[in-house]
Amino acid sequence: MENNTDGDIENITYSLLLESATSIKVYFTPASSYTGEFSASLSSGTGTCNTNKVGTRYVVEIPNISAHKLSQEYQINVVTDNGTATIKVSALSYVKGALDYYTDDTVAQNAVAAIYYYAKAADTLLGEQQ
Repeated sequence: MENNTDGDIENITYSLLLESATSIKVYFTPASSYTGEFSASLSSGTGTCNTNKVGTRYVVEIPNISAHKLSQEYQINVVTDNGTATIKVSALSYVKGALDYYTDDTVAQNAVAAIYYYAKAADTLLGEQQ
């Protein structure tokens, strides 16, 4: 994940959901004193993003990511009172972050590697069908 934040956002985290459809959820924690407006939109990457407030965090979800688009990068623009923050994410950037986090051959690392190879195979298969 690559980001450029403004002073209204204290923390940004994200998760990858691998269910019947893959989704990326990005969690924005505003500064504790922030009470202003918050809006998010995609400026790159095909698809939509949905924004909800859960507790004190805003959740931006990019739903229904096809297997052959796991490497597609999405740029999310978040507008707050202090300006615009930009965040770039992809399903595989989450995988890379998980691989960078683990320093030994753990079960989680193997699972993340499997996701990477799955995405590569889907991309190859799609290229052969076109």
